[in-house]
Order: sequence, then structure tokens, then C-alpha cells
Amino acid sequence: MSNLFEKQQKPFAIKLSERVKEEIKKEFGSDYHNQFLDKLFFHYPSNDINFKYKNGGHHYGFIKENHTLITEAEFFGDGNNKLREKLMPYASGYIGSSMLTNTEYPEQIDKNTDELEQINDDFADKFFDWANVNAYKYPTTTTTAELRQIFKTQYYE
Repeated sequence: MSNLFEKQQKPFAIKLSERVKEEIKKEFGSDYHNQFLDKLFFHYPSNDINFKYKNGGHHYGFIKENHTLITEAEFFGDGNNKLREKLMPYASGYIGSSMLTNTEYPEQIDKNTDELEQINDDFADKFFDWANVNAYKYPTTTTTAELRQIFKTQYYE
């Protein structure tokens, strides 16, 4: 089984929490991360040859352009996704006529929850982009709820 660092699908950066520091120490057998307490993020893997040889393929610092910032919950995979927890009760686990026999399939609930979460993420991303680009059009007294309603009715497809 691969370690938590290798399980990530792309180069990543993660904020240096105590839990992350413990995982770094456990995986790389070193306590050298204490030297880098002034740094904000841990990167893995590192394309920097000097760091690769000195530190086993990782380094500390600010987020690099080719790294994706991930959360602690994503890194540890421990299910701290509150949005997912809120969506799950609305995801049907029925497939075909299984509703007639009242048989739900957990894998179908997961699949449907993934789709609901993706719809929500896409909406949030588009709204955020739209709000940033159109901030000059609306007075500062316009609430987020009002902006969201304008976006939903006039711009969202």
C-alpha cells in the first residue's frame, strides 16, 4: 500500500498543521520540519533537484504554480467533507426497479452524491468568478444572497 503522499493524484501543497507535521515525520523519518516553522506549506513532490536529494522529494515554502493546494481532510481522506454529508441524504440509492423491492445500493448513493457535489462545486466556481468580474456593477450594499439570486436568474446556465 502506498503512503498518503503517493496517493495524491497530482503535485500538491498542504498547510503545515500539527497533524500534517506528524505524518511528515512518520513518513520521512525526520524531525527537520521544525526548522521550517516560518513556512506556510509543505509541497510534494518537489521538482527542485536540490530539495529532491536533500529532503526525499519534498520541500517547504509558499505555493508553487504547478502544485494544487489541498485540505487536510483531502490529504488524510477522513471524510471531513461537510458539504458531502449534507448532500448524502438527498442522493437516491435505488437503481432501476430496486425501489419496488426497497433495495438501496450504497455505491449508487456515493455515485449520486459525487454528482450532486460536482454540480454544487461547478455552481460555486462560476458564481465566484462572476461575482469577481462583476463586482463593479453592484453597490457594496448588495448582499451575497442578492448577488446569488441575480446570478441564478440572469447568468447561470
